[in-house]
Amino acid sequence: PSAGVDAMVMFCSADAAQSLFILLGGAPQAGGLWSGPNGAVPSGTFQPGTDAPGAYVYTVDGTAPCLSDNAVVQVGVSPVADAGTPGSVTACSNGTPIDLFQALGGAPQSGGAWMGPGGVPCGPALDPSSAMGGAYVYTVSAPAPCPQASSTVDVTIIAVPEPTITSLVGEGCAPVSVVFSTDQPVAGNCLWDLGNGQTSSQCGGDTVVYDVPGNYVVTLTVDVGSGCSGTVAGQAPIAVYAAPV
Repeated sequence: PSAGVDAMVMFCSADAAQSLFILLGGAPQAGGLWSGPNGAVPSGTFQPGTDAPGAYVYTVDGTAPCLSDNAVVQVGVSPVADAGTPGSVTACSNGTPIDLFQALGGAPQSGGAWMGPGGVPCGPALDPSSAMGGAYVYTVSAPAPCPQASSTVDVTIIAVPEPTITSLVGEGCAPVSVVFSTDQPVAGNCLWDLGNGQTSSQCGGDTVVYDVPGNYVVTLTVDVGSGCSGTVAGQAPIAVYAAPV
């Protein structure tokens, strides 16, 4: 009988099932039996990631007075790399640092390398005040024959709005009618504190009547989402005087 010639093979844990018979060298006879670390393997098929690595023995029985013949396939398995699943994050340019690793989904392995837009290496901590928006790629290496794994975090950086306040009239005798406006695009959410107990959410402009003498400071806060807002105050002080009697 001929069970073939011993062989060695290394699989990646993510590989498809493999016939051990075709790995034998020489000219092995079909119809033999397999045994492995977990006992018999009737099909002679090895499933990486499920079956245990080790020595798998192929035996072909002989007809007396010939003895049976054995051949061994030594099987090793390398663990596949896991870089997690893609993610995304949006931050304000004056916000706290971003942990890119936490933005990945799944169960990524630690110890990998980050690459930012333009192929520039970077770390997992990203400072929104100086970082670029774009795709940040996380790569984890694996022992052969497993390939490296990569996953991407898409980063969006929102600039802090810098609104300005303009007014048609800055002072006068009560009642004073003032038209306020801002250069903030309509996409933002505006909140005016008009200094007289009134508020307004009109970004494009609003008309306010001050009928009580006093000095008023108008404050404008513009929110563009994702916790990113800018406030401007005191750029349009209003002085209202009592009319003479």
